[in-house]
Amino acid sequence: MPSCGPAAAQAHQKPISNRLLINIAYYQARVKCDAARYRKLCAMVSLRVTRRVLDGMLVGAFAVFSLYVVVRLEFRPRDPAAGIGVVFAPWTDGEQAMRRAVTAGGRFVRFGGLPFIVIVIPDRGDYMDRVAASGALLIVDPQALAACLPFSSDNRADDKS
Repeated sequence: MPSCGPAAAQAHQKPISNRLLINIAYYQARVKCDAARYRKLCAMVSLRVTRRVLDGMLVGAFAVFSLYVVVRLEFRPRDPAAGIGVVFAPWTDGEQAMRRAVTAGGRFVRFGGLPFIVIVIPDRGDYMDRVAASGALLIVDPQALAACLPFSSDNRADDKS
């Protein structure tokens, strides 16, 4: 009469052959190898993506810097006594921009097309250096500024009349 229990279960099991053990070991090694290969492939793809993103950021930074240099050199005020357009950071509000421009030694004339652009007439010859030290991003000729910005305050006054 067959008995039930752990001893009976062990009696009915077939012994595992050496060939089966070798196959199990082979597949385990292959899975480990595939996992290592997969990690290496992921690292290579990640490196390629990182390089492309870095390359894109470098090209973008170079383009912005080049545009900044061209604007700074080309739109420099030709006659500072007639007026200077001072461009501050876009997050600078109008009152703060006006205060910085006047504190550096200029007389307020008007705002530009946006509140962070201030048109002033300098009182001293070293005004451009002083306003640059107070945080101005660009110092431009106000006529060139009005010609380049379609939403300049001069254009808005013409549209209303």
